[in-house]
Amino acid sequence: MIDTTTQRILLHEERTWFIADPHFGHDAIRRHCDRPFPSVEEMDATIRRNLERVGAEDTLVVLGDLTWNNASDIDVKRLPGKHRLLIRGNHDRQVVVKSRKWARVCDYLEATVLMPDGGKRKLVMSHYPMASWAGARNSIHLHGHTHGSVPPMATEFGGRVDAGVDVWQFRPIRLRDVIAHLDELRTDGFAVPGDY
Repeated sequence: MIDTTTQRILLHEERTWFIADPHFGHDAIRRHCDRPFPSVEEMDATIRRNLERVGAEDTLVVLGDLTWNNASDIDVKRLPGKHRLLIRGNHDRQVVVKSRKWARVCDYLEATVLMPDGGKRKLVMSHYPMASWAGARNSIHLHGHTHGSVPPMATEFGGRVDAGVDVWQFRPIRLRDVIAHLDELRTDGFAVPGDY
């Protein structure tokens, strides 16, 4: 069953990773997004190797477009992490979505994050970027879909970040890296395209 409601979950800052838009099996994405791989097989292998950063006890949140319309033989159970969440993207079709290896499948998700200092942060996750989101002043919005074409945005205590592989050197990103990136943008005072 697909969860389409807003559900609140608890995540840990050090053990939560995000990735968006790997497009496993999508040969044309190399050209569309200027991905520096000589073949789709090499692209897929590089992203899979980079996913090995995610520990066995960690949580992996896929912010959409895991594959290209199921063109890949991606096996969800081979993805790393103890818990795997899928925020459905426009190319995530039934074979991927219906896998029983996902802890949750939804279109939109809000989460509370436990911080090392004992505090909490709010996350808002969707495949698509939002100009405004729940609690935008204080919360972090993570998305994919834009392949780096929408710049990050820092708000007073939060912000918006594209978690796509085209932005983060084909690697998953840890929540603490997202927070550090937003802190850096806030120090600079503004975000412009290419500020990743």
